[in-house]
Amino acid sequence: MSASLKALRGDVVAHRARTVAGREIDSEAIPVVVRVVSARKGRAAVHGLLSYIARRGELYADRPDAGLELRNEFGEPVAFEAILRDWPMRADPENLRPAARELVQRGRARDIRRLPEHERYYRRSAYHLVISLQCAPDEDALAAGLLEEVAQDVVWRAFGQDGYHAGWCIHRDIQGRPHAHVVVSAQTDTPGRPERLRLDPVDLDALRHMTWKSLTRLGIRAEWSRREDRQDLREAILEGVEPMREPKLGDRRPMLEAGGIADRAPRWIARHGREAELRWLLTEELARGGLADDASNTARQETPIREVPLDLASRMGLRRAVPQLTHLLSLAGCRMPEEAGLCWAELAREDRRLADWMVLHRPETFGLLHADRQPAEGERLAAALRTISSDVIAQAPPGGLRPEAGAGIVETLRAARDLRLRAGRAARMLRSLSGLEDEARSILGEGRTVEMVAETVAGLRRASAITVPASNFPTSQADHGRGRGSWRRRFVRDREGDAR
Repeated sequence: MSASLKALRGDVVAHRARTVAGREIDSEAIPVVVRVVSARKGRAAVHGLLSYIARRGELYADRPDAGLELRNEFGEPVAFEAILRDWPMRADPENLRPAARELVQRGRARDIRRLPEHERYYRRSAYHLVISLQCAPDEDALAAGLLEEVAQDVVWRAFGQDGYHAGWCIHRDIQGRPHAHVVVSAQTDTPGRPERLRLDPVDLDALRHMTWKSLTRLGIRAEWSRREDRQDLREAILEGVEPMREPKLGDRRPMLEAGGIADRAPRWIARHGREAELRWLLTEELARGGLADDASNTARQETPIREVPLDLASRMGLRRAVPQLTHLLSLAGCRMPEEAGLCWAELAREDRRLADWMVLHRPETFGLLHADRQPAEGERLAAALRTISSDVIAQAPPGGLRPEAGAGIVETLRAARDLRLRAGRAARMLRSLSGLEDEARSILGEGRTVEMVAETVAGLRRASAITVPASNFPTSQADHGRGRGSWRRRFVRDREGDAR
């Protein structure tokens, strides 16, 4: 946290406490949205971020907004080629993690590129943030000009005056949502200031408060609040009607629950949607240890879902006709790659980009996976995708796997998922509001506002304890390995503390 953001901590806690206590929310005010998009470690990755926000390079040459003006932490226009010249970043060879350094010592420096960035480099070099405003479509230009003033003020106050370097641009590619992309160095070269910058939820609250104050100084009605702080949203979040956090700006990830696939591939969803959802639910339960897999060597309980393959002659015919599809789904870990390949091809005919994303990130969409599968490297899957032309996809006949499920298994899995999601939302809200209660007591002292925050936390604990019994949380080794046991323990501890 920079010194400027740290100085706002008391104001932020007071603002949040008043919101929890029932402060009236101005529904007609401009909502302030500030979020961290990513943090990058390598110098080349930081250069790529700046290329993206300034729309520079061959990738953006044909775009109508190519070559945007890039500004530094002082709000001054700066040449793209010179922006990183004075940034206090470690050279990439000095920032290598031990595994990457060992590859260099063994004469395999080229293999470093195969490591993900978080395994390749040690320290973060820069953060990528977005500050956005919402407006009517016909007010885009006016809002973009206003956002430019606000971004210049916030970047200087939050980072520039503490010695952090920054580069930022205004984007207007989403109608009604002009937004500023800010790339800020994670290290300062100013003596006597904090050396490293870490942006966590507390810092984001301070940035939102700073943006709100900047808009207020310009005479603009603005509003910021955490969603869990608002009384009108807490129950909706708990029920899953509202998300805990607003969807990211421009987030187009094709999530089945959100209807993303249904919008982009309605014919595929009509034919395969129910089976895809069933496999998603089952894979999630298996990963948590809630069910045993019939292909597992450690558990012999029969999985309540099975898939019926094609006959042997048909499978061999597919291997000869479209071997690329079989190879692709084999790499993805599907038990029956021939049939899964047909299902993938159907989606690819309707939306190729969506099909590629799904096989890379959610291969169980097309068929059940091996229990002991080793996920193929992204490069190998991407290479397999490049071998599949539109002609190959056109040759694949319609088809796919039809899972056979026991009676009521879909409803059982859905109920288990909904219960788990509700518990997770309750735990996150409790963690956030309990932390706010502790900070409000230490900063604001005792008073009616702090008492109302404490009452809200106690009420949320009681409601969660009734609706989400602790006995429904699995405690398998797989669950703890995925980091989910920690919030379960906190949840049970909160219930026991409330009972005492």
